[in-house]
Amino acid sequence: MDVRVLAATNKDPEQAVSSAHLRQDLFFRLNVFHVTLPPLRATGRHSVAGGIYFARHQSKHGKNVRGVGAEVMDIFMSHTWPGNIRELRNVLERSAIMCEKDLISRSSLPGEFGKTTAKAPATSAA
Repeated sequence: MDVRVLAATNKDPEQAVSSAHLRQDLFFRLNVFHVTLPPLRATGRHSVAGGIYFARHQSKHGKNVRGVGAEVMDIFMSHTWPGNIRELRNVLERSAIMCEKDLISRSSLPGEFGKTTAKAPATSAA
């Protein structure tokens, strides 16, 4: 049997080991090939556009979404995406279900989403 395990976390694995939240032996077994992906908020328009591409090509709910309006793209770009790509995927799926036509508009976004735009916390220079 040939098995490969792909593990993902939003925490620093080495810090989790040092704080005893992750067993060191498990970390060594999993850490064969380490890939660090930046959060969605750091990748900007490219990741949001990629998410929209996938939303356009899913017809899971019987909708053929063509894209998003300019206002929605501005909202997406100013959002900090604390839930990362999972949050984007869920917002796009919900919006695709709720959109009246083939373009995601402000009215198809979830409730309070985008009405206030929280900025990412500033990082201090060391």
